[in-house]
Formats: sequence, structure tokens, C-alpha cells
Amino acid sequence: MQQFLNPGAAYRIHFMRHDYISETSLMEHPVFVSGAPSLEDYLAMGAGGIVTNDAWNDQYLRNPASVKTLDEVIGKAADIGLGIWLYDEYGFPSGAANGLTMEQHPEYEAAGITLFKQSGSGAGAVSWELPAGNERIVSAYFLMKDGKTLPAEISGRFVQAQSPGGEWTLCVIGMSRMYENTIASHSGNDRRMPNLLSKEAVDAFKSCTYAYYRENISRFSHVTAFFTDEPTLCEAVLTGSIPRVKISWCDELEERFMARYGYDIHARYHCLFEGDSADDMAVRSNYRQLIGELFSENYVGNLAGWCEKNGTLFSGHFNMEENIHSHVANYGNLMKALKRQGAPGVDCLTGILENYLNENCGNWTVANWFMGPKYVGSAARLAEKNGLTMVEFCPVDLQPAGTFRTVDEGYAITNLIFFSGINHINSYVQSWSLGDPIPDKPYGSEMRAYSDYAARLAVFARQAAHDSGIGLYYPIETVQAYFKGMNEALDDVTRGKKATAIQQTLMRLTKSLWQAQTDYTFIDAESIDAGEIKGDTLCMGNVSLRSLILPMAEVLPVETAKKLLAWQQAGGCLIWLGETPSVATTPGGHEDLRALVCSQTVTETVAEAVASAKSAVGDSLRFEGTPGEALYCCRYQLDGDYWYFLVNMSADRQEARFTVDGAAGCTVYDPVTGEHTRQEGPNGTIVLRGYRSAFLQIHSEI
Repeated sequence: MQQFLNPGAAYRIHFMRHDYISETSLMEHPVFVSGAPSLEDYLAMGAGGIVTNDAWNDQYLRNPASVKTLDEVIGKAADIGLGIWLYDEYGFPSGAANGLTMEQHPEYEAAGITLFKQSGSGAGAVSWELPAGNERIVSAYFLMKDGKTLPAEISGRFVQAQSPGGEWTLCVIGMSRMYENTIASHSGNDRRMPNLLSKEAVDAFKSCTYAYYRENISRFSHVTAFFTDEPTLCEAVLTGSIPRVKISWCDELEERFMARYGYDIHARYHCLFEGDSADDMAVRSNYRQLIGELFSENYVGNLAGWCEKNGTLFSGHFNMEENIHSHVANYGNLMKALKRQGAPGVDCLTGILENYLNENCGNWTVANWFMGPKYVGSAARLAEKNGLTMVEFCPVDLQPAGTFRTVDEGYAITNLIFFSGINHINSYVQSWSLGDPIPDKPYGSEMRAYSDYAARLAVFARQAAHDSGIGLYYPIETVQAYFKGMNEALDDVTRGKKATAIQQTLMRLTKSLWQAQTDYTFIDAESIDAGEIKGDTLCMGNVSLRSLILPMAEVLPVETAKKLLAWQQAGGCLIWLGETPSVATTPGGHEDLRALVCSQTVTETVAEAVASAKSAVGDSLRFEGTPGEALYCCRYQLDGDYWYFLVNMSADRQEARFTVDGAAGCTVYDPVTGEHTRQEGPNGTIVLRGYRSAFLQIHSEI
């Protein structure tokens, strides 16, 4: 903690500026109240660096002169001690390279499949033509009443086949391009998108952007990271509706599916769109898991690998991370994607505290923003990412954009971001504030004080090891199994009751654990399968698990269940909240799964689950009486000592008295001032002003 008082540039906020910075070219943007800061002004604001890019206009990556100016700016930033991140797109979603990717390779455009059906009976000739707007037929088969399938002959855009006897349904899978009413048409830059499931498509994007910057920035070694912004599959309908459901697809998917799961998707495509049997659900979960693998490999892993090879990090964030129902349509599996990033990231789009904590899982503008950072922090621990975890602060619900409603709310949201596992801020917030008079310059004393505070949080978060011992299962398989695509904007109806209930349960569990002065790590099946049982502890990456809550995990891989039960037998605490799993991710494996868990006990309420999880882990720190729901507390380890991060989520002063069994004393670190004070003995008191935090170091020896 040597740098706690005066944090270095590496720990400090990087301000986002979507244009090159020079003394002669200052960007006019509502973020900036009174002129745009110079590089020296950013230093005065307490910045550690900036996030920038080539010219923020339709000439992005198309004008060598602007890239030359950017090169000069990066050189100056290096000379005065400001770090540099490069933003990889003109707007979002990333992947288009301002249209260059598709201009050079139109064959790589995002693709999706649609189910067409024609019912009939009896044997005879059947002729069916693929509707206009679809490029080709991927698969065609007769689905019989007993569930069996028979192939149908394809001839170009036609199915010309002999139908079998009895009742049948002709299922035809047509391929078309993904664009209308998706993020590609709704981001403000309105452009066709490449298929991010395809390595070749991502290679083309990489050549236009990452390699281009590498070739044209003379001091490229000064670039800390690349920022990718909301890369997503063009499947989720964001506004209005489309005629028929489209589901993400790529050419290599069928071969990969067979290799991954051992059965053919070719005659089971209809299960992606319809059907409620356990096998139907298993097929959907398998398909979406594979989509997650392809996205994480061919987009995230591809770019992260390039960055690592070239001495930098791959960061940024994905689309709609805060809601688990969005993970399926946008990238298949968020945890897979995050674990492949060099510096996992998330965004926060609100400057209003009550929106950040909102338990309503409705419109994204009042969403639970605390969920996204928890996924990031969890993925980083599971993947042993010991460096940066990033948040993009971009309040868009207040005017001018890039402000918090009050200074205190800015501190409160920042506390929660770091409490969730983030340790680096990229920020559009460059002025204070709507609740107070706006200063003549956005980089006044309030901003400097806040920058210092956030940097001190980063010093601790970057060095300490999370040690809660509690896990919360990431039930993505269940959400995948219920998701049948969409042809209307993502709302409560589209999500379905199950996904909505899961999301709300995850939110309640998170807040209940925090209000009980403890924390958790999201745990996915992949990590469990790779984990090692050591006594009553399940070890995965940098996570040592003593108890695990599985909320509404109706669908679960059989092998994951076996691993969990073996851990339980060794002393681990399993808490099945709401139900035990009944649907395996392997078609036909459902009875095996049910037999495994038939003797397991179901916990009915969130309160019971939280109490059981906390009891199983235990803690030597005890507060006198009830500290109140406003006090959040999480345990860490650093330099051989236990540390606690304490956050006051109320506007009122909090005084907490505590006892630590066997402690010789403690030291309280104040991120407001950078100062620390020592208290002797096992008993102590910590005072927190409204919306502020502190770190408590426990000394086992005098």
C-alpha cells in the first residue's frame, strides 16, 4: 500500500476523448462544459491517461493526415506521463471498422437462420421455394409426428422431395443476413456488420484497425490497451420487430457442433425455434453454448491474442452485460467472453444512484447496473487475470452528458463499481456536477479530489485478493434452454417468465449478500468442471469456494452436477435455491441428472440461502449489533493480512463497532485523504461519512 497516499498514473482514471487532442483542434462535445481540456489539463484533473482514437468522423481510419496527428498526440502524452488506450471503432458496435470490413469483404456479413414450416400428410411430391431475402437453404427435412426426421432433397432455392406417408411437417432452415432493427442499425452509425463468429471476418476487422494502428503509431509501445465497444451478434432485436425469428449462425457451426456434442444439429434445427421437451431445451442450450465458444474464440480470443503478441491488452466491453437474458442473444455466454479478455470490462450508463441499484428488470434505462461489474470481477478471478478490470463510466441519462447528479452519488457509484471487482476507470465524467454549480472549468478541485479517491481505491483493488468464499452460480444454461430467439424488441414478453425470474433472483441475492456484510463470486460450469477439490474447498483460478448458491438452475450439465456433489461430500456447502436441476445439457441425460440430485434439499427463500452461505464460510470479524443494510463489507487478503473493504451506501454518517477474534489491532485507511490510523486490540470502531468508504487492515501480530 506504499502508493496509497500518492497513487501513480497506472492507477488513475483515464478520460475518454473520441478525437485526437491537439492545441489547435479541440473537440466540441456536451461532455465539456467550458472548452475541451488539453493534455496538461488532464494531468491537473488527476488523470493517468486518456482513451482516444483516430478522427471521430466518417473519415475514421481513412485519412492518413489525421492518423499522423494522433501519432503526435500519443508522443506528447508519453512525454508528459499520460497513458494511452486506443478505441477500436467509429462508434459501436465494434467490428465494422467504419464500414471498411464489409467494403473489403462483403462475404463476411453477419448471418442468421430462420425456420420455415409446411405441414401435410401422405406420400407424394413436395415442392417448396425459399422466400426472397434469404440466400440459401441450410437444411431441409421432414419432421414426423413421433419426432423422427427424414431428409428432404434440396435443389438450389427449392426443396423438391417425396414426402413420407402419415402426418409430417417439412422443416426448412433458410440463411439470411442479420441487420434490420438490431444494434447494427440502431447504434447511430447504421452500417452492415461482419459475422463475429467467423475468424476470417474478425481477421479482416483486425487488419483494418489493430494492425493499422500498430503500423502508423511510432510510439505504439506506449499504448496500454485497446478498447472494443459493444461487439455483439446481430440477433437481438432492439426496436420494433422483424418478420421472422433469426438465430445467429456461421458456416463452421455444424461441424463444430458434431465435434463438441457428438450428435448432428442438421436435423434438429427446429428445436432452436420451438418445443418444450427436455431434449428440445438441451439442444438449445448446446447450440447457445457453442455460439458462446465461437464468439469468445474468434472475436475475443483472436483480438486478445493479437494484443498480447504486440505488448498491449485487449479490453472494452460487450452489450447489455447487466441482464443475463441478454447474454444469450448477444454473445451466447458472457463469462466465456470475459475470461478471454486481457482486461475484462463493462460499462455503466447512469449517473443516478437509484437507477444503479434498481431491482426492476424492465427497461435498460432503469436496470440494475451493479450486475455487470460483478460478472467482470468474477471472470477475472476465475481466469486468474491479475491486472486490469475496467469500467467505462458514461452517464447518458443526465444533461449535459458525462455528469453525475451530485458529487456524493458519483462517489457512491464508484464505491460499488470497485466493490464489485473493478479496478480501473475509463470515464466520460469530466465535470461536476448537476447538483452543484458547474465550475468555469470542468477540471477543478472537486474533480481532482474525486480522481485521487478513485485512484486510491484502484491501488487496493489492484493488489488485494478477494476472499469471500461464497459463490453464486451463473445459470446461463437454463436461460439458454428457454430462449427461442426473438422477432420483437427485447422486453419482458420476449425474455420469458423464467429468464425474468432468474434475473430478479440474481439481483436480490446480490443485494442481500451485500446487506449482510459479505460478497460473492459468480461461478460458471466451465470453471467448476476444471476446479480442484481440496478438502471442503473448491479451487478455481484465484477463487477458493466454501459455499455455492445455485439459483433456479433447472438446466445443468451432468458432469458439473457430479463435481458439485463430490465437493459436497468432501464438506462443501451446496444451496439449491428454488429447485434442483431436472434437465441435462445432453439430450437423453435427464434421468441420470435427476437421479444424482434426487436427495438434495431445496432452499425456498433468498434470505435462507444467504444465511446458509454466510454461516458455512464464517468470519472472525463481528460487528456489534446490526450494522445496517447501508454498510457493505467484503474480505480480502494482502501481504499476509486480512483486509476489509467497507462502503457506506447511505447519505448518513455510519459508526460501526467491531471485534476481530485474535487480532492484535487494526489500521484504517481513508481513501478520501490517503491517511491511515492504527487501533490496538481486538476491538475497534470505524466511522464512515455518507457515500464514502474505508479499508480495514487486521493485524494478527503486534
